[in-house]
Amino acid sequence: MIMSLEICRLLSLRLFDENIYSDIIGDLKILDTIQPETNGNGCTVPTAMLILSSLDFIGFLLRDTGKIDDTEGNITTALEYKNYFTLYTPEVIKTLCIFYRHGIMHTFYPRQTSIKIYGLHKSRSAELLELKSINGYNITSLNVNILSNEFKSFVDSLYAEIKSTEDILFLENISKGFKIIYPEELTASSTTTAQTTIPYGVSSNK
Repeated sequence: MIMSLEICRLLSLRLFDENIYSDIIGDLKILDTIQPETNGNGCTVPTAMLILSSLDFIGFLLRDTGKIDDTEGNITTALEYKNYFTLYTPEVIKTLCIFYRHGIMHTFYPRQTSIKIYGLHKSRSAELLELKSINGYNITSLNVNILSNEFKSFVDSLYAEIKSTEDILFLENISKGFKIIYPEELTASSTTTAQTTIPYGVSSNK
């Protein structure tokens, strides 16, 4: 069944309103308030986990073809999309996928090599990947604050594009990448004390 441009637009906006902004950006804004200088611990790994897994999902939505479990392909698509991200060379993208995403999702810590140590931190620096010296060792450290700011700007840019574009293929890619599998009454419900987050249905491939 071929969907019209406006139906695709409405479905895509609903996904962003009800899931991406509510769940992903909502949680990210809370994590952003947790900084080392005020909390003693910056929750750097959970923040990076949220962003990298979300880039995986959004990258899948943006692709004409692909699979939900093609993590490197999905993240690369997201980070290269229309230059919405500004600090990401092919080498940086490879580092984020292989050493950060694959490492922290499986072992909580970034992957290492015999000659290079990777870390994570939050700082006010404008650099995405900073070279730090700790006890005589050089460490390449991901500034999660920069990653977070760029990711939030990326989501805002996509949302604005969804609202204004006449590109039916772009909207179809997003709207066909997921499916509403729950009735209208069953959404992420919240009270003053608890919230249950319910996932969207995701197509396994396109």
